[in-house]
Amino acid sequence: MKRVETELFELYKNLDLAEKPKQLEQRGGAYYSEAACNLIHSIYNDKRDIQTVNTRNNGAITGIDPDSAVEVNCVITRQGPIPLTTGPLPIAVNGLVQSIKSFERLAAEAAVTGDYNTALLAMTINPLVPSDEIAHQLLDELLEAHQAYLPQFNK
Repeated sequence: MKRVETELFELYKNLDLAEKPKQLEQRGGAYYSEAACNLIHSIYNDKRDIQTVNTRNNGAITGIDPDSAVEVNCVITRQGPIPLTTGPLPIAVNGLVQSIKSFERLAAEAAVTGDYNTALLAMTINPLVPSDEIAHQLLDELLEAHQAYLPQFNK
């Protein structure tokens, strides 16, 4: 993957590049560029078409905080996406989504403040982390591996 990224960066230095490099298909997400271009076109031209994008909830999903990030169908306007209301989540998935949203909020708070205990709490409540012990181990390994990018935790 590193080789493909290096090749792509070299190709992108060419200001005359007018076609999509074949290497994009090797790195995953090959068709996101088409989705991105469609979105840019819709915003610029105020198309008011419906696309699935990440945006603030703003009431689209009942029971999720209005300022939480959600991926939902939206009407795309020049002023930004307008989420379509879906109502409440099915009870079978609501708890999981609430847990993930709580994790996201705590992780963001920890990232901003550099508070180790908040980061540990976020890892502990993440439903994909099977135990407190593993949460502690994961957090320590992540902070060590990425310490250059997380100076707020090195106080």
